[in-house]
Amino acid sequence: QPPEESITLELDDPEAEAKLEAWEAAFYAQAKTSYEDVDLTLDGADGPETHVYRHTAVHLYMRDSG
Repeated sequence: QPPEESITLELDDPEAEAKLEAWEAAFYAQAKTSYEDVDLTLDGADGPETHVYRHTAVHLYMRDSG
C-alpha cells in the first residue's frame, strides 16, 4: 500500500530521521518505472540521429534540406 501523501516532522523529534526514512522506503517500494516509445520526428528537420550513453540518449537533428 502506498504511504500517506505527506508527513509532518518536528525537527526536535529524535525519531524524525527514522520516520522520514521509513516514509521514503514505503514510497519507493510502490513506485513503478514505465517506458513508452514516442515519435521523435520534428517538422522541418531530418532526424533524429540517436546516440545512447548508458541510461541517457542524445538526439541530433539537421535542418531539412528539401
